[in-house]
Amino acid sequence: MSMKLLLKSDKFHIWQQPLTVPPALIAMFSSFLSSDEKQKADRFRRPVSRLQYIVSRGGLRLVLSRYLAIEPQNIHFSYGPFGKPFLTDTSQVPLNFNVSHSGKLALFAIAPHGRVGVDIEYVNTDLDFMSLSQRYFSPREHQLLKTCSAEQKRTVFFQIWTCKEALLKAQGTGIRDLETVEILTPPEEPLQSVQFIQARSSSVFSLQLLPTYPEYVAALSIERAFST
Repeated sequence: MSMKLLLKSDKFHIWQQPLTVPPALIAMFSSFLSSDEKQKADRFRRPVSRLQYIVSRGGLRLVLSRYLAIEPQNIHFSYGPFGKPFLTDTSQVPLNFNVSHSGKLALFAIAPHGRVGVDIEYVNTDLDFMSLSQRYFSPREHQLLKTCSAEQKRTVFFQIWTCKEALLKAQGTGIRDLETVEILTPPEEPLQSVQFIQARSSSVFSLQLLPTYPEYVAALSIERAFST
């Protein structure tokens, strides 16, 4: 194993993994998977989906092994009530993580304290985003989209969507609660704080866009400790 990576208590790391890799790397990533992960990979009907799962999950194991100083195949996951994975044993190294993939990219978010969620979306130019906005966004979010210029509308839609999903993934619920989060104003630049409101949340979460390739939009949410 290479030198163990350290992560300061107030920092986070973002890793980017291409999903299109040579066959030798696919074989390596596959060798890292547990038996249940291999069974899940085999259940994908589309070969491209199967390979994306193998590369993203194997890549996650490789990244986590750098912090845990153990072999990737020896990492054990448990799962929350809605399927969010977490490390079974954090007694030696407290570590939280989350994964997202879209198109040809995967993102891994790593944080030492607090729940974390990340989302990346390929900006699909064929998507009927205004219909999705009308269905899943709040009236104010939908109105915000309608006031954007034609050039901005699609990007702003994906900014709002990824912010919502990153926050809900941090909380472990996923998009089933998409309508409970309202993004007030997406920032103009990545890494700026995103203002939002949410019902039924007793924790403090930060929310921000992440820099990535022009054809993608990504967001990160981390639970923050606070004192009174």
